[in-house]
Amino acid sequence: MCAPLASLGGAVTHLRRLLPRFAAEPDVDWSFLGPPSLTSALAAALDGFELFHADCTRYRDRMNTEIEIAPRVAREVGADVVYGPLGLYSPPLMERLVWIPHNVAPYSERFLRTQPPAQVARLTALRWMHVFGARHARLTTCISKHGRDSLSRVSGVAAERFPVIHHGAEVPAPPPPAERARLRQQLGLESPFVLSVAHGYRYKNLVELVRAFSIVRDRPHILGDRRAHGATELRLALAGAWPDEAYAAEVHDEVARLGLERAVRFLGSRDAHELAALEVEAELVAAASWLENCPTSLLEQLHLGCAIVCSSEPSMPEHVGDAALLVDVDEPESIADGMGRVLADPELRAALQARARLRAKRFRWEETARRTLGAIRWAARATSTFPVDLDADPGELADSSAENTPESHGRPS
Repeated sequence: MCAPLASLGGAVTHLRRLLPRFAAEPDVDWSFLGPPSLTSALAAALDGFELFHADCTRYRDRMNTEIEIAPRVAREVGADVVYGPLGLYSPPLMERLVWIPHNVAPYSERFLRTQPPAQVARLTALRWMHVFGARHARLTTCISKHGRDSLSRVSGVAAERFPVIHHGAEVPAPPPPAERARLRQQLGLESPFVLSVAHGYRYKNLVELVRAFSIVRDRPHILGDRRAHGATELRLALAGAWPDEAYAAEVHDEVARLGLERAVRFLGSRDAHELAALEVEAELVAAASWLENCPTSLLEQLHLGCAIVCSSEPSMPEHVGDAALLVDVDEPESIADGMGRVLADPELRAALQARARLRAKRFRWEETARRTLGAIRWAARATSTFPVDLDADPGELADSSAENTPESHGRPS
C-alpha cells in the first residue's frame, strides 16, 4: 500500500515517476491512500491502483488519517508493507512501514536560524517525528548520503540501517535551435548568460550569487573571443518563483545597489521545455544553495550536459562528483572564480559538459524504482535482516532466518 499524506513538490515528482513502474510488477497488488488533491495530481500514474481518499486539509484531519484511517485501510487490503514517501508516524503502521524523509531542513541549525518562530516550531516537531520514524519503522530509506548521515546524527540510529536510494531525473529534449533563439530574444537574453534555476528561498543563496556575478562581470577578459562576434555583455538569468517576498525584496535591492538592473533577468517560473532550452543555451549553470537533500535541478542539468558551477555544501558534491566546479557559496569571490574559469576556458566548459552526461547515467528513475522495490520486498519478509540488500533476487531474501525486530537490530527504543 502506498500512503503519502501530503503534497510536496519533490515527493510528488518521486511518486509520479515511480508509481507506474510499481504498477508494472506482476506479483504485487497496490493500493493508494491520499488526499483528493494528490490523487488528482497523480491521476496519470495511478492506473492499476486501488484508490482510497483521505481528507488532510487540516492538521487534525491528517492526524486522524495517520492514527485511524491508514491502519484501517492497511488491514482492509491486507497490506504487507505500507510505503509512505512523506513519512507516517502512527505506531500501528510502524512494523510494516517503509518511509522516506525527503526534508533535511529540520536537521539544519543554519536553516532553522533563518526561519520565523512558528516555522521553527513546526520543523522541530517534524524533526522529532523523523526521529520516531527512524527508530521504529520497518525500514527507512534516504535519498542522499547527506540525508542518511543527518538522520543518523539526530536519531542515534546507525547510518548503516538507512539504505540510500538516489532519485533519478528525466528531462524533455530541448527545442530546436530556432525556437531556442526566439525564446532568448523574448527574454532579453541575446547576449551570453549565466543561468540559475532555483525558487527564491533564502537557502538558495541568490544574494551571494548576484554579488559573485557582479564580480565576474567586471573582469574584461571573461568573454574572450566572443566579444569579436558581438557579445558585449554578460547577463544573469534567475529562473524560479519567489515564494518568500522578503527575500525577493533583498535580491532586488542587491541588484539595484550593484547597478545590475539591465544585466539581471528575473524570468519567473518556466515550464520544463523552456528550462531545457535555457539550460542548453546558457554559458554555464550556477547553483549557490547551501542546503539540499536532492538537488533535482542539478540532476536534470547533468542529463542535459550543462557546464555546472555549484555549491560544495552537502549534498551537491555527492550528486555531481567531478562533473561540476565546486565553490564556497559563502564567498562571492569563490563563486566568481568558478564562473570565471568556465567562461574563460572553452576546453574546461566542454570537459564539464562531457562529464555531466557521463555522471547523469547514475541517476535514472528505472534504477530508483528497482532499488525501491527491492526495499519493499525486503520489508515484506518477516525474516529479512540487516544490512538491506536492495540488489538481491527476491527468492534469495526468503532464505534469511533471523527475526526483523527493533531489538535484533540494536535500535534505540
